[in-house]
Amino acid sequence: MKTILFPTDFSQSTTPALAWAKMLAHQYNATLTLLHVYLPALPIVPDPSLGGSISPETELEIEEINRKLLDELGNTLREDGLTVQTNWQIGNVDEQILNVAHDVQADLIVTGRRDLTSFFDRITGTYASDVAKKATCPVLIVPDSVATESLQLKKIAYSTQLEEDDRATLRSALTLANEFNASLQLIHINADN
Repeated sequence: MKTILFPTDFSQSTTPALAWAKMLAHQYNATLTLLHVYLPALPIVPDPSLGGSISPETELEIEEINRKLLDELGNTLREDGLTVQTNWQIGNVDEQILNVAHDVQADLIVTGRRDLTSFFDRITGTYASDVAKKATCPVLIVPDSVATESLQLKKIAYSTQLEEDDRATLRSALTLANEFNASLQLIHINADN
């Protein structure tokens, strides 16, 4: 594993995912590419109760704050001994994550996920699930509720249909288990459909 992509929106929900990305980058001596995708605010119809639309000046201030946060995070991780690249994109979040993963030839994408608490979240999902469906490399989705104290990879559960096209992925899971001295449990569920 040479390149790990870590998309972040700087929220608390990405903190556990960052811990995993750091641990894996240290283990493999991999480059950690930090990505922030800036999604410009949609103009809204001025409404006195909402305070109107976002001004271009405010939009630029928000963009500058996010650029600064990305640089600061990169510097902090470099001080921790990691090789870090930062990447700033503007546009659709999941599309940009997939584009950057392709451009940097990411071996793994590590992303956070908020708990799906609202009805809308459960119907639409998250950008993390969209990225996982379309990515051409493995994607590790770390829920924001995962504890990160004394982070270790001890057990891996691998869900499989035990089909021919699973071999490469299973080999990767075995390699990962061996490198971390972790156990690997295969899970196969017979379903009528």
